[in-house]
Amino acid sequence: MMKIFHSAKRLTFLYFSIVAAAIIIIHASVFEFTTEDLEHIYAENKLLNLVSFSEKTLKGSDITALPYKEVITQGNTVFDPSPRVYFDFSALPKEFPDPTLIAYEQAIEVPMASDIEAHFIMKKKLQINGESVDAILALDNSLYELSEEQLFDTLSKQFLISLVLLIVSLSVVLTIADKLTKPISTFAKALAKKSSTDLTPISLPKGTQTSELKGMVDTFNAYQKRIQSLVERERSFNRYASHELRTPLTVITGAVALLGESDDKAFIEKQHKRLIKASLEMNEFIETLLNLTKPVDELELKVRNITKEQLTSLAEDHLHLIKDKNITWQLDLLTEPEVKMPTTAFNMLLGNLIKNAFAYTLDGKIIIEADKSRLRIIDTGTGLNQVHTNQGYGLGLLLVRDICQQYNCGFAITDNESGGCTATLHLPSCTKSNNRL
Repeated sequence: MMKIFHSAKRLTFLYFSIVAAAIIIIHASVFEFTTEDLEHIYAENKLLNLVSFSEKTLKGSDITALPYKEVITQGNTVFDPSPRVYFDFSALPKEFPDPTLIAYEQAIEVPMASDIEAHFIMKKKLQINGESVDAILALDNSLYELSEEQLFDTLSKQFLISLVLLIVSLSVVLTIADKLTKPISTFAKALAKKSSTDLTPISLPKGTQTSELKGMVDTFNAYQKRIQSLVERERSFNRYASHELRTPLTVITGAVALLGESDDKAFIEKQHKRLIKASLEMNEFIETLLNLTKPVDELELKVRNITKEQLTSLAEDHLHLIKDKNITWQLDLLTEPEVKMPTTAFNMLLGNLIKNAFAYTLDGKIIIEADKSRLRIIDTGTGLNQVHTNQGYGLGLLLVRDICQQYNCGFAITDNESGGCTATLHLPSCTKSNNRL
């Protein structure tokens, strides 16, 4: 069975109605039980006090000829007559129960014909003139009953006021619930209208903007940003692959074609080396891209020093780009750089920067500077303004930035005043790491 979901406003109304009904029931129950208990306690105490008062009042009186005796304790009125002490049980009003069935010293309420009349009786042995006499003390409690009716009228007005306040409170609560839930509904509608390819952030809905709503919108936008990053990474992968794999594939295709045209062992060995080098470049590139798609395990990374020979080898891999140009290059190594990333990723990172410098410098000089925490490639090329539209140049920088982000490196590239540009790579500090090769 499909679960039914209700709106927050409807649930608020339902829960508030349950609470309101509980309050009303409790209010009425407390009133009913309290008034009944108070009446019984009042009557019982008054009858017990009447016992000692009657014994004193009737002392020296001849009670044998009296069916009953009124004991005047206060002003005698229609609604508050004086209590009576019955000695002759046959004189009891017909509404009273059978005296033989009444327990001693127990206050009993006697229902009367009129709703505003109430009697309490108690069977008691009175000590009068030295003798123990059975008597029934009767208390007309009509005044209390009248007061109870008046009290009920007063409480009914209070109950009506409480009911009005509950209705007003319900209206206020529903208004608040509407103001709180309306932005969420707006947010849900905005999500429903978005297409699967629309990853733009959603603005905070208008209305009552709570911290919970802001947190929900911010979390959703952050989630969309991560998805967009993954989509961009996938697109970049395709661009990188088409760009970076083109050169080694061209080399492989050319070497294979040349191998079929010559039997010279030296020539064949040369082409063989070209094939191996091109295949290694492809393997390193693919390995680097795969590493960019998965999280970095800091415990698996080892700190290592980059030697002068390694830096020289990376530069020499791209010397074909300046073969026919009036360009000189030099390596200034102050101290060996410390890196904490895979060899393939570092080679791809620095190799792209060197390749860009060699490719977009027509003449002049290229300097590769290196120390413990920084690498700089300074060229006298065309500068950023002239090469920013080149697809290969841009893809190379995108790959550099992705690798830097993956391994916490800083990267910046700026134009030089005298021409060309400087690419600066800041390596993270590795002094606190114990993982060292």
